[in-house]
Amino acid sequence: MRLTLLLALLLSCLAQAEVKEQPRPKIALVLAGGGARGAAHVGVLKVLEANRIPVDMVTGTSMGAFVGGLYASGKSADEIDSLMRQLNWSQGYQEDPGRSAQSLRKKEQRDRFQLGLNLGLSDDGQLKVPKGLLQGQAMVSLVRQSLGDLPNFQSFDELPIPFRCVATNIENKDAVVMDHGNLAQALQASMAVPGILRPVERDGLLLVDGGVVNNMPVDVAKAMGADIVIAVDVNSPFHDRQDLDSALAIMDQLSRFLVRDNMDRQKALLGDRDLLIKPQLESVSMLDFHLVGAAVDAGEQATLAWLDKLRPLALPEAQYQAWRRQHSAGGQVLTIDAIVIDSDAGFDHRWMREQLGVKAGAPYNQQQLDLGINRLYATELFERIDYELVEQEGKRVLRVKARERSWGPGYLNFRLAVEDNFTDASDYQLGMSYTRTNLSSLGAEWHNEVELGLVKRAMTELYWPFDADQDFFALGNLEFRKQPLREVLAQDQGNVLIEVNRKSTTYKAALGSNFNRWSRIKLGWRYVDGSLEDDLGIFLPPISGSRQLNYQQSGPFLLWQQDTLDSRTFPRRGQRWELELRRTRDQLLGNSSSNSYFLGKWQGALSSGPHALAFEVQAGSYFNDDASPLDSFELGGFRKLSGFGRLALSGNHMRFASLDYSYRLFENNFGFFKSPVFLGMTLEGGNTWDRRDQISMGDLVKAASLYAGIDSPIGPLFFAYGQNSEDESSFYFALGADF
Repeated sequence: MRLTLLLALLLSCLAQAEVKEQPRPKIALVLAGGGARGAAHVGVLKVLEANRIPVDMVTGTSMGAFVGGLYASGKSADEIDSLMRQLNWSQGYQEDPGRSAQSLRKKEQRDRFQLGLNLGLSDDGQLKVPKGLLQGQAMVSLVRQSLGDLPNFQSFDELPIPFRCVATNIENKDAVVMDHGNLAQALQASMAVPGILRPVERDGLLLVDGGVVNNMPVDVAKAMGADIVIAVDVNSPFHDRQDLDSALAIMDQLSRFLVRDNMDRQKALLGDRDLLIKPQLESVSMLDFHLVGAAVDAGEQATLAWLDKLRPLALPEAQYQAWRRQHSAGGQVLTIDAIVIDSDAGFDHRWMREQLGVKAGAPYNQQQLDLGINRLYATELFERIDYELVEQEGKRVLRVKARERSWGPGYLNFRLAVEDNFTDASDYQLGMSYTRTNLSSLGAEWHNEVELGLVKRAMTELYWPFDADQDFFALGNLEFRKQPLREVLAQDQGNVLIEVNRKSTTYKAALGSNFNRWSRIKLGWRYVDGSLEDDLGIFLPPISGSRQLNYQQSGPFLLWQQDTLDSRTFPRRGQRWELELRRTRDQLLGNSSSNSYFLGKWQGALSSGPHALAFEVQAGSYFNDDASPLDSFELGGFRKLSGFGRLALSGNHMRFASLDYSYRLFENNFGFFKSPVFLGMTLEGGNTWDRRDQISMGDLVKAASLYAGIDSPIGPLFFAYGQNSEDESSFYFALGADF
């Protein structure tokens, strides 16, 4: 009896030992691609965590790769949920770094030539275009901000949870499983929509979105050793017949055929122990990122329906918490020991480091580095700028990879400007600029402009910096201009409208200093060789005995500028200063006279929510009232004493101030670009005078305007009505910059 009890006890202990030694099954989470519908993956994660179900490995494609990568890096479901709701996904498709990140020189070029069509021109005259509508710079920045500070990995098995994601080799349609290296780059490659985002070059391959070849990588999870697969299908259904009403819809349907085909093959790999969760996402499309919350809820509801099969996989509370601690992201402060620039462009690496603003030996600050990357990208010289943290000989090295634009080194931009008051004044300008970059390792460039319209002009300019920081530079400029000058001449028979054409060739040479990217000073010499031509012979013959009057101007100038405005036409923050001193000697009809002038301009803006206030002050004066300068200060037109025609007032002295209130009525965020709509009003005051002793506050013209404006992709667009205290009023239509 005693022997029987002993044997029973021994067998019981052996059975318990076998139970304890039996390993739990390895659980893999497989997340499919689906755009905004992929937010449902977060709901799945929340249910798994709430029910203490561990995940031993994650695979994913496209948005599934993004959510899966975040989870594998150690973020909790709640953290990912909060992040997904806060992310502005449209920023990932808006690659313009913004005016604030641009240099003062680049701001001037972009403000005037607002139609940036991203066209390149090679030195042999070949037109070139980018490889994608977008280069992916904004998207990789968004991914990096989401992931946080992560080094390169020899294997993604080193992550808190082993991870794999899938992309497509665009050269041969092969599925590429990414299992090492830069996690942010891997996620971006898996999400790079063909034709929209530029392919990602990784390990010598050109990679795009993996959804075309393997949108739900069950096979990858099986190859990693998964015993149980939890697959989540968020793929979009086929379009119904009534929705196939455009070429885009047909192309999208064909794409869905390809994705559905490869997903069916992956579903066939699922066994009896595996789960296929399919959230109900009828109301959420791939682009409905504003419905992230609804997608998360759908993911939760779909997973709760599988609880009976999931509960046997749960861990005890204490064991699960221990598992969570082991698989959570560990915060660490990283120090950069060295910075290496890897670039195929011929620019001085010292200049590139200066733009980055990151120093070796300092703690790694991702936000600061992203700002530096944005500044470097804003130079519009690089196609892609990426970086990675790598270990080399025991040191942590920041390697910045900057690829020169493949559609350069010359770039074309265009200008369209129209202004009409619907009665007696209309103006238009069509223009094109060509900039040849990379003339030197320090960033020298040759910039050219041609414009046709009421004013005809052609300009060529050479900009040559002397040092890596571009603190000092030289500038040479040649400009030809033809401009009509209209004047009302009083005669005995009545007033006569005369028109004189002014032609001029201007030469400028200057030395300057860039204090920073938004402020500079220039000291130079200006020479003008010009003529006035009176085709009708009404105005000039009584003065000069000829229909043509030649003149020359020469003298030094000093110009200081600072510009931090986020927009010239719809500013919401920042300031802009311009102070110019000029000394001129005018030669006309054999006579010579000297004069000096001062011109000061200030603009400022502040905003709160949709409301914005913009301020402007201008003051200009010639110092010598006895001399008659060939140039004068001008006012008139919309927002420059509204009610008058464009540049209707002129004189040797000018004072002007305005207050502009605008309300952003619609954001109009179209994903690739924004086109906000504004309603606004202005209050203005100012005038021009010929002599200093005539300047009087009592002579100020008061004006006001009401307008609707659109910050459109082709430039600022205005419909306005203005009226002033001189009983002048006018409607206005304006497109493009008026400066």
